[in-house]
Amino acid sequence: MQDSTIVPPAIRLPRVLSGAGGIAVAVLVMNVGTYAFTMLAARLLGPGEYGAFAALMALILVIGVLQLGVQTAAARRIAAEPDQVDAVAGAVLRVSWRVGLVVAASMLLLSPSSTRCSSSTASCPPRSSRQSCCR
Repeated sequence: MQDSTIVPPAIRLPRVLSGAGGIAVAVLVMNVGTYAFTMLAARLLGPGEYGAFAALMALILVIGVLQLGVQTAAARRIAAEPDQVDAVAGAVLRVSWRVGLVVAASMLLLSPSSTRCSSSTASCPPRSSRQSCCR
């Protein structure tokens, strides 16, 4: 005989959110938040400032690929060797800190040139392209 008890919704919800459902809800919330943030930035910033903001967000997206590579490698190693979770977590943490420090140092070194290139073209000679001005 089957157990035909009905699980109340208050108990079902934590079950759904504990697995893939929780990840789906988190991704949904993240996407809605990102959309709202972008709309707010577009409203508050002018065209020039929003262009710089969009360029920075695109750069962050490209840099995020590094993080996805580390995450994928860690997931594969944990799936292959589940008893080595602590060792893999430590290695991922060390790699993440190193990559983060390299990216932060690179951004600090490149910020003067990126600021000059993204600022107003008032300092550029007339009829010059953006590339020739940034050299």
